[in-house]
Amino acid sequence: MITKNNINSAGGIFALFTDFIAIYTGWTLYDNISATSKVYKNTNDNQNFYLFINDANSAYAIFNLWENWDSGVHSGSGNTTGNLYCQKRSGTTCMVGDDVTFIIYCDTADAGYGAYVGFIDPYDVTDTKAICCSSGASSLAGNSQMFLPNHAIIKFLFGKGGASDVGGYCSGHYAGNASYNSVTEKLYINRIAISDASDGYNIRGYAKYAYLNDYILPTGFAVGGTLTIEDKLYKLNRVPNYMYYCFLLYE
Repeated sequence: MITKNNINSAGGIFALFTDFIAIYTGWTLYDNISATSKVYKNTNDNQNFYLFINDANSAYAIFNLWENWDSGVHSGSGNTTGNLYCQKRSGTTCMVGDDVTFIIYCDTADAGYGAYVGFIDPYDVTDTKAICCSSGASSLAGNSQMFLPNHAIIKFLFGKGGASDVGGYCSGHYAGNASYNSVTEKLYINRIAISDASDGYNIRGYAKYAYLNDYILPTGFAVGGTLTIEDKLYKLNRVPNYMYYCFLLYE
C-alpha cells in the first residue's frame, strides 16, 4: 500500500503514482505532459490501455481511460470512458492494487472519496477487456460515488466482447438489513458486483480489493476499523454522503 499526506494541491496526486509504478511495473509513465497532466500506460496480457490524469485543481483530479494514446501530440483515440472526478482531501490518501488495477481512497473517517481504475474479476473468463473506471460524476464532492449501490458512476472502456465503450453500474451486491446478525455473531460482507448496463442486470464481474457492508455499521465496528479477509487486512470506509460502508484493502 502507498500512502501520502495532503495531496490536495495541484499535481499532488502524482506523488502516489511515482511510488506505485515503482512497485507495480505493469504501469508506466507514458506521457509526461506537464506538472499537472500525465498519462500512464498499463501493459498486460489482454488489452493495453492508457490513463490520462488532469490534476490542475486542488480539490479533485480528472481521470479518463483511453484505448490508444499518441504521446507526440498528447491525444487519445479509440474508445474512452470520458472524464471521471477523483476527489482529493487533506490527511492521508491510500493507493492499493496490482499490475492491472488500483484503488485510491481517503484514509479519513466518513470520507470515502476515491477512484477504482483497471480490470475487474469477470464472471466470464473469455471477457478479457473488462476494464473500467469508477469515481465521481462531476467536480462536486457530493457526486463522488465510488461503490455506491445502484448509483455508482462506472465507465467500461470496452463492452463485453470488445465492443465500444459503455456505462456501468454497481448492483446486486448488498445484504439489506442483515449486515450483522447479533444471534449468530456473523458479519455479512459481499463482493461488489458490477454490471455494464444501467438496469443493473448484465453483471460482468466483481471489483477487486473491495467488499461492501451496506448502510448499517457492523456491531463493534467504527469507520477506520480493520478486518482480515482471506489473510489480507481491510479497513472500514464510508461511501460519502450516502451512509454506505465498504471494506477496502489496507496493506
